[in-house]
Order: sequence, then structure tokens, then C-alpha cells
Amino acid sequence: SIYMPASYDMLEDLLAFAASKKCQHILDLGCGKGRALCVAAHYGFRQLTGIDISKSFLTTAKENIESTIQTLEIKPEYKLHHADAYYFEIPDSCDCVFLFNPFNDVIMSGVAENISLSLRRNPRTMFILYKNPLHKEFFTANNFVEIYHKQKLRYLEGIVMVSAAGDEISL
Repeated sequence: SIYMPASYDMLEDLLAFAASKKCQHILDLGCGKGRALCVAAHYGFRQLTGIDISKSFLTTAKENIESTIQTLEIKPEYKLHHADAYYFEIPDSCDCVFLFNPFNDVIMSGVAENISLSLRRNPRTMFILYKNPLHKEFFTANNFVEIYHKQKLRYLEGIVMVSAAGDEISL
């Protein structure tokens, strides 16, 4: 696997937005070495979940998260899974998903379907934080609406989408 961490600048913009909406449980699909989860911990997320297909990345992610939470007064719970995102069952407590364009269109369509299945099992407001959103159409097809967009330079782009069930929240 090629490792490409998300830039802190865009990551902080997206996580600050989600934190302002009181998100508690973030799932990072394709978490790599855990950068997004570490930053989410600093933004007050109570639960961190990461999945990746690389065992070595997950080992490093665990070390990075452990090191990060040692510095925090309120320590979040975290779980890391060695898993394929296409088959991963989205936790029903998850209210925020972070994606740094980690997958091709086939896998991303499966991820969008898995998120929809979780929302059908447990209806709730769900935010998608999507950096470099090349396949956002899979989420709009599943009733997600773009509510935030940030572009910096030509190549740094991030969006936040919310599930239609979240229409009652103040945007």
C-alpha cells in the first residue's frame, strides 16, 4: 500500500466542522497510520474506530493513538480493525466517517451501501468527512447532502455530507 497521510490543514477544517455538530464516534476507513484519528481525539471525539488492510500501518496507528491519548485529559476509546472496507459493518454508534479518497469506485460503492445499511438499522444523523471527494456520487445516491465545501489551492479539497435523516439539525 502507498501511504499518503491527509494534510493537517484540511483535516483540521473538516474535524472542527464535525466537532461543532457534536459528533462523538468517528470511523476512519483506510486509517493508515492513524493521523486523522489522532487529530479527532484532540477535537473531543469520544470513540475512534479505524480500519485498514495493512497490518503494519495498523501497528503504527496503535502506537500513534496511544501516544496521543496520553496527552489528553479525557481519553477516548479506540478500536482498530484489520479489515476490507467493502465488507466492513459500520458500527451503529458511528456518527461520522472520514475518507481521504482511499478507494476505487467499486469499493466506495460498497462502503456507501454499508453506511446506508447501518443507518437503516439505527436511524441517526451521520456526517461524511471526505477529503479529495472523487466518488461523492455514491453518497448523494444514498440521500447524503453536501453541506460544507473547502478548496485550497488546486489539489486540496474537502467536503462534509450529512445523511438526509439529519435534515432536522441546524446547518
